[in-house]
Amino acid sequence: MHLTFSTAGKNDVSYSINLGNNVDAYGNVDEKEHPHGYAADWHYFKAGAYNQCSTKNAKGIWYPGCLGTGDWATDKQNGDYAQVSFSKLVLSPASPQ
Repeated sequence: MHLTFSTAGKNDVSYSINLGNNVDAYGNVDEKEHPHGYAADWHYFKAGAYNQCSTKNAKGIWYPGCLGTGDWATDKQNGDYAQVSFSKLVLSPASPQ
C-alpha cells in the first residue's frame, strides 16, 4: 500500500508498506505482528481514522487505556475521539513505486 499526504505549503509525506509481511513503513520488523501479515486474508481498506484508543483498561497491547467513556456524545464534547477529513482520494491499481 502506498500513501502520500499532501497539503499546500508543506512537503509531501509518503509511506509504502507491504501488508504481506511484518515489516513496518520504516523498514523495521514488528515481532508482535504475524510474519505473513495479511497475505492469506481477504483485506478491505476503508479510508478513515483507525483510532487505536480503547476505553478498556487491561494489560496487553490492544488496551492502551485511553481517556474516554465509550459514550459518543460525552467523548465528542470532551475531545476524546479521532476525526479525519479527506479533500481528495485517488484510487489506482497496485504498482511498484
